[in-house]
Amino acid sequence: MSPFKVRKLTYIATDLEIIFPIAIAFDAKHSMFYFAMMLLVLAAIIIALLKYWKCPHCKNYFPISMSLSAKYCPECGEKLQ
Repeated sequence: MSPFKVRKLTYIATDLEIIFPIAIAFDAKHSMFYFAMMLLVLAAIIIALLKYWKCPHCKNYFPISMSLSAKYCPECGEKLQ
């Protein structure tokens, strides 16, 4: 999977991380379910970034602040997909 697709998916998952606390506030009866889902989404974000947010050529991790429109790896200079 492309690192940039993973980054876009983590942005979506981060939006879910914002929604879950709101759901907990409005639905206290199911708060443990929402809390568990929040932890699962957070774990998925971390795992996806650790596994895929790196250069396919040199295997160095990209900086978190790297733009999604980057064309070249900041470490090795190879062209990115």
